[in-house]
Amino acid sequence: MPGERVRELYHELADRESGLSSIERFELERVKARLDIEDFDAEQEARDRDWERRRTEILDSIEELLDRLRQSHLA
Repeated sequence: MPGERVRELYHELADRESGLSSIERFELERVKARLDIEDFDAEQEARDRDWERRRTEILDSIEELLDRLRQSHLA
C-alpha cells in the first residue's frame, strides 16, 4: 500500500481514537511510531544526498584550485 494511503488511513483511525479499545489504541501508536521512523529515514536520506552533493562540490573546487596551482608552477 502506498505510503500516502497508509497515512490517510492512520489519520482516519486517529480521528476515531476515542471509540477504539485500548488494544486498538496501542496498535495505532505502533503504526504512528513506524510512520515516524519512515519520515525520519526519508529526511536522513535527503540530508545524506545533500551532503554528498556539497562534498562533491567541495572536492571539485579543491581539484580546480590544485590544477590552477600546478599550472602556475609550470609556467
